[in-house]
Amino acid sequence: MYKFYLVNFIISIVIYLYEKKVRKKDAIIGFLIMIFLPFCGVIFYIVMVVCEKYIVEFDNKHFKLWFDNDFKQESLIRRSGDLKNAMDIIPIEEALVLNDESVKRRLIINAIKGDSYQYLGFLKKALKDKDTETSHYAATAVTEVKRKLTMALQEFEVKYQQDDSNMEVLTTYVGILKKYNESGLLDKKAYIKNQYKYREILIRILSMDKTNEFYFEEIIKCDITLRKFNEAISYCENYMEIFINSETPYLLLLQIGYINKNVNQFNRIMLKLRSSQVKLSSNGIKILRFWLEGEE
Repeated sequence: MYKFYLVNFIISIVIYLYEKKVRKKDAIIGFLIMIFLPFCGVIFYIVMVVCEKYIVEFDNKHFKLWFDNDFKQESLIRRSGDLKNAMDIIPIEEALVLNDESVKRRLIINAIKGDSYQYLGFLKKALKDKDTETSHYAATAVTEVKRKLTMALQEFEVKYQQDDSNMEVLTTYVGILKKYNESGLLDKKAYIKNQYKYREILIRILSMDKTNEFYFEEIIKCDITLRKFNEAISYCENYMEIFINSETPYLLLLQIGYINKNVNQFNRIMLKLRSSQVKLSSNGIKILRFWLEGEE
């Protein structure tokens, strides 16, 4: 019997010293249990320690899983909140590099709700997105842009036919035509047709008011696109007479000479530009340098 208690005491001491070193808590309580409940106390204490260990590990894993999921959810909510007005924070085209498809879709929806034409470049890129739902959203948005432009054109064509002397109608109409022409949503035939209509409205505006450089520049560019070079040159000369300090008519004439590979015309305009009082802007100098290098 004495040996029985001695063995129990030795085992209890070993376990106590180990627990005191490793766990550093509740070791003395375990030692007392093992001393006062010979062998049964040892078994009970070992079972208690093992169970406690697995329960703690389970709780830690469970907490970590819960925390990670909760953090991810909170992070996503915060991120979505931050990106709710992403169009005001980052260039919208950069949104396409995001991996979060829901964010890209939200940006497309926001674009549709706002001025969708403003984000047409982004929407066109989104058409090629690898996510089929995102590309579908983008296709819907682009279709909506085209629908709105078509409806606006129809509306102002009617207003133009009713009153072709209303400057507000003319300027709005020409703005819509310009948007549509630059949208890239028209096939070649429709684009040329729109350019002719654009030219018609510009001529009407200039017949009523020649005080805005913008309309001179636009009709010259339109004539260049339609390869109406004689008309373009005529408008350039008119442009020069009215806006004597503007570089634009000279640069447009140089462009015409460059397109037609007319060296004599190009050199003649160069001499005229150098003898004038016109001061070239940094952009004008870049354009001129480009053409001069092309001539070499």
